[in-house]
Amino acid sequence: MVVRPFLAEDMAELQLRKEQADHQPILSPESAKAVEDEISFTVLCNGVICAIFGLLIPWEGRGQGWAFIGHNTPRRAWPEITQRLLVSMQQLMKGLRLNRLEISVAADHDAAIHWAERLGFTREGKMVKYGPDGSDFFLYALTV
Repeated sequence: MVVRPFLAEDMAELQLRKEQADHQPILSPESAKAVEDEISFTVLCNGVICAIFGLLIPWEGRGQGWAFIGHNTPRRAWPEITQRLLVSMQQLMKGLRLNRLEISVAADHDAAIHWAERLGFTREGKMVKYGPDGSDFFLYALTV
């Protein structure tokens, strides 16, 4: 497994898991270019893009995390991806002096909910009709 800086063309190569497939339209070349210059990373599993993740800073002390996982991500890669993400989050929060990191998780995506909680995030509330398709999401946060 290799983690490297995200490149805009990585987004077009990532084939999302069925649970995130409704987000595929927002993964446009324009949005890819916008996050390429932000804090973002690409995960390669056996030379194939299996995940992309990153962090936006809306204001000092607050970060908004995002992640998209490919359908080709091997099950055996999840523990290592989780560990690397944990280490990255800790380093970024410390280095950027963030006291809060937020993520949004689809309310019907049980695996993502479990993963967010495993990463140490706490559910703060429900965002009704938040998703691109009008679906509900949960707001999770990690604070220091």
